[in-house]
Amino acid sequence: MRQQYRLTLIIQGPLLSAAAGGLVHGVDAMMVREPSTLLGVPGAPALPGSLVRGNLRHTLSYFARALADAGTSESARARDQLSSHIDRWFGREGNPEPTPWDGPASASSPPRPHSDLATARQPAGPVGSRASLGFDHLWRLTQATNLPASTRTRIRIEADTGLAAPGMLQVVEDCFAVDTPYHFEGLVRCRFTSGDPDRERADFERWLPKALNYMSAIGALKGIGHGRLSDHRLTREAVATPSPPIRPPHIDCRRLGITLHLDRAFFLGRSKTADSNQLESVTEITGATIKAVLAEGPLGKRLKQQRDCFDGLLVTHAVASLRHQPMRHPPWPLSLCRFDDQLRDVGLHRAPCLLMRLANQEPHPAADRGVIGIADVDSSPGWLSTPSFALDWKEKDQQAVAAELQRRFSWGRPSPRRTLTLHTAITDERNIAAEGQLFSLLCVEPDTLCWLADIDLSHIECDTQRTHFYELLCEAFASGLDDIGKTRAHADVSLVHGGHNAPATCFRSHQGLHLITLFSEARLIDEQALAGMIPDGIDAAGSDRITALYRRYFARISNGTLRLSHCYTRERLAGGLAYHLRFRAPAGEPNYAPTWLTQAGSVFALAPVDGHSPPEVERHLRLWSRRGLPVAADRETDDWRSDPYRPENGYGEIRINHPPQRLLTEAGPGFRYVAC
Repeated sequence: MRQQYRLTLIIQGPLLSAAAGGLVHGVDAMMVREPSTLLGVPGAPALPGSLVRGNLRHTLSYFARALADAGTSESARARDQLSSHIDRWFGREGNPEPTPWDGPASASSPPRPHSDLATARQPAGPVGSRASLGFDHLWRLTQATNLPASTRTRIRIEADTGLAAPGMLQVVEDCFAVDTPYHFEGLVRCRFTSGDPDRERADFERWLPKALNYMSAIGALKGIGHGRLSDHRLTREAVATPSPPIRPPHIDCRRLGITLHLDRAFFLGRSKTADSNQLESVTEITGATIKAVLAEGPLGKRLKQQRDCFDGLLVTHAVASLRHQPMRHPPWPLSLCRFDDQLRDVGLHRAPCLLMRLANQEPHPAADRGVIGIADVDSSPGWLSTPSFALDWKEKDQQAVAAELQRRFSWGRPSPRRTLTLHTAITDERNIAAEGQLFSLLCVEPDTLCWLADIDLSHIECDTQRTHFYELLCEAFASGLDDIGKTRAHADVSLVHGGHNAPATCFRSHQGLHLITLFSEARLIDEQALAGMIPDGIDAAGSDRITALYRRYFARISNGTLRLSHCYTRERLAGGLAYHLRFRAPAGEPNYAPTWLTQAGSVFALAPVDGHSPPEVERHLRLWSRRGLPVAADRETDDWRSDPYRPENGYGEIRINHPPQRLLTEAGPGFRYVAC
């Protein structure tokens, strides 16, 4: 059961909920504000939804402890029921050393709902359980008022002298008049998921007002009279059910594009580093996250009833784009380099090369497809430039590359703005911030950006079944996507029938090679083969081992029709305790081990193998362009229950012979490549 409540908090001034990040010079604490719509004009003061949520949970937890201390059987039953509600409504912390979830995850395991570490709600486990209550990002002022712009100063008095302590002056923003009521309003979205949802809703409507009545103040500086909560109103509202969109006639139901417009900053975390209490969000919304939100949404049950259709549904990562120019731009290829002021792509060259600027502007007689040897340089006067790749670029180089790619090809992803949010635990006894429990989230602000993703349904062979599932997806997206990431962001969804970017249609080789560029990360390395390469007799070290594994990989997935000529790649290790306990341990791998991911932007140059027809080669390229690169051989028999890095979750998306990339491979008039 889904229900929505409007919660109004009536708070007497003064009030402070301290904002994080850069402040006005000379001010130590400022009020949280809404995003500004005018440059230089601050937004209206607001209360963070996390502050409201945290105070409610703290108060209800205090009630549960008080019931436990009562010592009667009736209070014990009430305590157990309330504790169960708290875990369900606000989520439960994960167990650092839990028993694996359901034993080995295999094809014979009973089906479970699609899940993702960022959004899944599990009854227990290393990542805890997902909260069923969603709070608005900000509680906003409802009345129009001319708030005074002033500051309030505080000092510390020395006990011995009665004088102000040196350096103990604090300047605090004061934008609320003393003893004046201010109304803050926001929404609480509920999913009552117990066996008796009507009873759970009644309990919610009973316990939440009790907690609000008990709360005396909210925000910072409560001990000196700030933020006194004088009254509240909790009103049940009907949940709007939007009508499903009408599918245009004669539409191809094999691909659907979605545009996400988020209502707040979102956080989808990377693996935490041990030496920092700051967690940083990725800038894209993974396909696994979108599938998990769909599975937990209003139509999730109907979607999961068609398990084969839903599990095989491929959802790409949603990447940032300008709202007025929506486009899913691929990342810069790792074969991109600078020769002084010249930008080129050396993806067609298997060995490092130099760029010669010819003095006489005439082709060298020994030139072969724009490449000459180092021995022929003396007979061709000019200037040689050495390449610098992205790893070598400074900030000014990156800005110059971004400007040139945008000017020549309108190619480049926008960089979302970041915002810092602070969180801490509250002590049970004193109701103040707990020592050593502060952490921060570096979130991604949507601002004027949207996020674009494509959904592929070509795995559904029956036209009627595909059309029905396509319409069901459109209906599910009509109400938007809730609970995205740690901040529980909501996204309004607009549909693009046919997808944002049609898969590449140019499958002709260039100089005998196809350039495959990873749009998203992919699991391509056979980790079992990597561990056993030395016993297998492969005398290779470092990158040569990885290249040998890539050659095996592409020979396998192309059935021998394509061979890897060379590649420009970067790899990273992905893992963490939650990943290990969620995926590896249940699959019978008790020892912790991270997994290898090939990073986005990696470039593979593939050459057709003699004896195979162009249509046979093109068939593989078309399949990869639409469905992404398959996983490595050691994970081929896995599914989403034991491997999150699958094409269906957005990993392994590629671009083939990307037109701007092909243009950048040419040396250009007056230039020649010089092989080293």
